[in-house]
Amino acid sequence: MNFNWFDTSQIDREKWDEMCPPGRYVVIEPKELRNLIPTFPTVLLDNSDSVLILASGGPAGVAYCMANINRVDNKSREIDQHPFGLAFIGDEPLPSGCFVQHGNWPGRSISPPADFWNHVQASGLGTCYPVTEIPIMTSGSIDDLKISSQQDAFKVVVTEMSKSVEDAQRSSMGP
Repeated sequence: MNFNWFDTSQIDREKWDEMCPPGRYVVIEPKELRNLIPTFPTVLLDNSDSVLILASGGPAGVAYCMANINRVDNKSREIDQHPFGLAFIGDEPLPSGCFVQHGNWPGRSISPPADFWNHVQASGLGTCYPVTEIPIMTSGSIDDLKISSQQDAFKVVVTEMSKSVEDAQRSSMGP
């Protein structure tokens, strides 16, 4: 698993809470992610089917957020999950968020049904076909999200981001 870190210091918590309040999930179209993360790589979003946004609140005003991008990989003929995680302490984002590449949790890559590829070839995009690792409902409570690959992706994001949260909280306490 690889973690790439990106500047998140200018990300607005209010926009995230409007899109997906803590304790909830929402499925959005890839282009909508640009409203939350304007600098997100366009190439990845252009080859994506959907994005699952998930947010949880935590102790001391810590909120962990994930945008799990479901990318169509024509080369391997699979759909891969690419989670991006960030955390807020109160209203302030941590300076960096992590992008998880080459994750290894079960269900991270799925092989869609054979007719999926006919649709991809006909349209040139994989954005019109339902993905089994995305919930049927477009929004709901985290407790209602029963897709283990999404839960596992979020665990990876929270585990990695919690290290940065602990560092930030220690440094704010001073020597």
